[in-house]
Amino acid sequence: MPRPWPGSTRATTLALSAAIALSSGVSCAGSPLAPSGGRWVHPSIGYAVDAPAVSPQAWRAIRVDGADLAYRRSDGSTLTLMSDCARGDAPPALLARQLLIGTPEREVVRSEAVALAGAPGWLLVFQTREEGTEVTVNALTLASDGCTFDWLWVAPGRPEVAPWFERWWGSFVPPSGRT
Repeated sequence: MPRPWPGSTRATTLALSAAIALSSGVSCAGSPLAPSGGRWVHPSIGYAVDAPAVSPQAWRAIRVDGADLAYRRSDGSTLTLMSDCARGDAPPALLARQLLIGTPEREVVRSEAVALAGAPGWLLVFQTREEGTEVTVNALTLASDGCTFDWLWVAPGRPEVAPWFERWWGSFVPPSGRT
């Protein structure tokens, strides 16, 4: 999937990639992560994360360019996990707020600092419209060991924040020994 438009930011690309997946019927499975002991492990970065603890028959693995893991549900909801170790350090709050750039019609529902595995993160939940459809974006941005990790759950309508989304990003184990 190409960048949505020239000059778009990483965060805008993340949000739009998820929104495009939400509306486009992307369906080919695949992931750069390898299964290991019931978890997914990134072979070059070294982090590990559980698969989302949701009904497996409800979600199917898909490919979203730039995502390490991606899933889609029949209602159009999309889950993605993306990592980037080439950007340098930036505060997670700033990175999370970049998701709002280029999203003029939005309502922020939740925006707060979180810590995960001793690393700073930012949780952002907002509602917007994408191609005439109301969507809710749940995003967790984490900065750890020189890398940025982004979990996104984009769903049509106004779903309640689901505990399984927090359990999914909460299962993250940072890379060990990265310098």
